[in-house]
Amino acid sequence: ILITGASGFVAAHVVSVFLTAGYNVRGTVRSDHTGQNVLSTHASTTSLPNSGKLTLSIVSDITIPGAFDEAVKGVDGVIHTASPFFFAGVDDYDAQLIQPAVKGTTEILSSIQRLNPNVKRVVITSSFASMVDLTKGYRPGYTYSEKDWNPVTHEQALAGPPPVAYCASKTFAEKAAFEFISKNKPNFTISTICPPMVYGPNLHHVESLSKL
Repeated sequence: ILITGASGFVAAHVVSVFLTAGYNVRGTVRSDHTGQNVLSTHASTTSLPNSGKLTLSIVSDITIPGAFDEAVKGVDGVIHTASPFFFAGVDDYDAQLIQPAVKGTTEILSSIQRLNPNVKRVVITSSFASMVDLTKGYRPGYTYSEKDWNPVTHEQALAGPPPVAYCASKTFAEKAAFEFISKNKPNFTISTICPPMVYGPNLHHVESLSKL
């Protein structure tokens, strides 16, 4: 199973679950340094009897065409969690938040379609941010479904502030994923997970909280 963004909060738990279940996991990371932190995080899990093995693929820039070409080869399924989620130091919302989210999603789907016909299912970590219309308030009693989309525009996203740009990045990335499927009709289907909030213990390595 390929799990992108393996150094992230959600991905660390996903990797742990698959390893514990006996799956072999390939995780993508941006650097050798980050990769060593990921291996250390899961060292105790991979040493357990019947656990899966963890290997890594370096993908330094998820926006580059073909960035995931090597990573997708030989896997049976893909869980795409890699997407920027930080607010400190953001001064170009499009370059730092929106484009990595959108292109990272479309690039991995493209790589799978071109290079791995064995993959039948891709799961993408999206967000409730791609569904909610903040102008309508809390909407008590309302049931959200796949029909709901955040109506944020690209112009609004570029105007910020960072949380608006982040919500837009998740919206545009998820829409791009479904548009890819509709246009290219690949041999796999996608499912998107849209959590409103994620709570739980920290499994991943954290060097500093200043970048959050």
